[in-house]
Amino acid sequence: MDWMNQISGLLQQYAGSPDTSQSASHHASQNSPHPSNARSPYPPDTVEDDFDQVARAAPSHALSSGLADAFRSPQTPPFPQMLAQLFNQSNGQQRANLVNTLLGAAGPNALSQIANRSGAASAATAPTITSPTASAHAAASHAAASHPAAGTASSPPAASWVDEDTPGTSVAAISPTTPVTPAQAQQLPAQWVEEVATHAEQENPSIIEHISDFYAEQPALVKTLGGMALAVALARMSNSLADR
Repeated sequence: MDWMNQISGLLQQYAGSPDTSQSASHHASQNSPHPSNARSPYPPDTVEDDFDQVARAAPSHALSSGLADAFRSPQTPPFPQMLAQLFNQSNGQQRANLVNTLLGAAGPNALSQIANRSGAASAATAPTITSPTASAHAAASHAAASHPAAGTASSPPAASWVDEDTPGTSVAAISPTTPVTPAQAQQLPAQWVEEVATHAEQENPSIIEHISDFYAEQPALVKTLGGMALAVALARMSNSLADR
């Protein structure tokens, strides 16, 4: 393919893995007739520019494959932590798409399970989302629960959290059946997204591929993950070219 011809030379410097690339560079310097005291840095200083060039030439599915490797690599932080970092850099629509994708992968019981786990560790660790009528609805629900009508059974409370990091934030229950909106997603802290991502990965490991597909369309955001993540992604793409 034309795009492969455009970037094959650039990707060759990332062939192998970050470990093997570092080891190869170090081994070469030790066996050189004029060894240098300092080996070449890895990732190279040009990694962001290299990634830009590859992102402009390669199709999104190729970037997605590289990004999935970066999410799973032992050379990078855990997937939930990296995803929380991307969430912080995303706009409202991107955040909403991400949260809805995570909740879909985590399953219908994820919210209550996360709330229970969080409650066991701390009285309040993550937020909930509210609609314009949530406060009135919550008050009415509380009154009904306190004074139930005869012959009626009270329903279990919705999963809810308080965002301790942003006092005064108006938040209510997230519904597993109602998509989160961009405005609502802006209220969520990255720590909560990280916890949902942890649960989603446990329930459905293929969530990494889905998230990679999504962020492969946002290469500028991917760059915020740092040089090592970019180098791992480029190494995966380089290896894929070599296998063809």
